[in-house]
Amino acid sequence: MLWPAFGLAAGLALFLILGQVHDVPHPRGSVVVAQLPATKVAVVRVNLTAEVAVERAHIRINLPEGLYFWADGRELPQRSFEWSQPLRAGDNDIPIAVRGQTPGRYRLTVSTRIGEQHIDEDVVLEVVEG
Repeated sequence: MLWPAFGLAAGLALFLILGQVHDVPHPRGSVVVAQLPATKVAVVRVNLTAEVAVERAHIRINLPEGLYFWADGRELPQRSFEWSQPLRAGDNDIPIAVRGQTPGRYRLTVSTRIGEQHIDEDVVLEVVEG
């Protein structure tokens, strides 16, 4: 009976923390959350919102070719990370460092599973010269 714990009001928000953040509409209805300069590392803050506390949520972050996870001053070879953790009622902020090397639009995917309930969210990030 974990699905009621996640609730229909649960949400997923992604945003970038950079020196300058620009919201840009994407023609297909999704949103380019920010323009990420190719020379900078950005912290993508995944905010999982739960209506009530959840004992265990399985979370997976997938990056396409062209975006890289960043840790200890270097890019990591992994294209995805997954883990399980509890979620408290309200906002649960998960920071993830990424970097893009080549200008273009990239789709970062966050998948969350609690029991039988799945939420998948794609966010388009635009890497620009800089």
